[in-house]
Amino acid sequence: LANYTSASGVTIGHGLNKAPSFYIHKPLSGSKNWHVYHSSLGATKALLLNSTNAEATAIGYWANTEPTADVLSLGNTHAGTGDGIVYAWAEVDGYSKFGTYTGNYSANGAFVYTGFRPRMLFVKRADGTNSWFVWDTARTTFNKMNSYVYWDLTNAEETGYAIDVLSNGFKIRGQNNATNN
Repeated sequence: LANYTSASGVTIGHGLNKAPSFYIHKPLSGSKNWHVYHSSLGATKALLLNSTNAEATAIGYWANTEPTADVLSLGNTHAGTGDGIVYAWAEVDGYSKFGTYTGNYSANGAFVYTGFRPRMLFVKRADGTNSWFVWDTARTTFNKMNSYVYWDLTNAEETGYAIDVLSNGFKIRGQNNATNN
């Protein structure tokens, strides 16, 4: 969590002791976008947490600079926005994992290895237009988990897209474009 004032892009010390794999930036004033960095997309692309848009490319998001063990960079897209906030996460073995998978558009979907049983899982199709799906084991305690919420919509909890949460990862269920393409 960092609070800053931007002039022409900034670097922010994050205190994670290793490069973050995932971070979210939001200017505090106005109705600006929530910009999302993901290590698998790299420092030239971003997703928007409040949008169904596919990944976008721009030097202004992260100044084309990968995060380090000490700092992360915000580019000139964020210049002059005033105060902002950044939430950053690094992988911790047995606790958190950030990555990508390729679906198979089959009822018997892809298995994703994490090395532990996920408690919360969020999925966003990067190369196409779709929502951010969020499942958690506190609300649904058994498989097949098909209740989820969205990060980009104000909808109430919905059912439909299903996953199985396993002791060492998760498995996508169902033939669909949103989570299994």
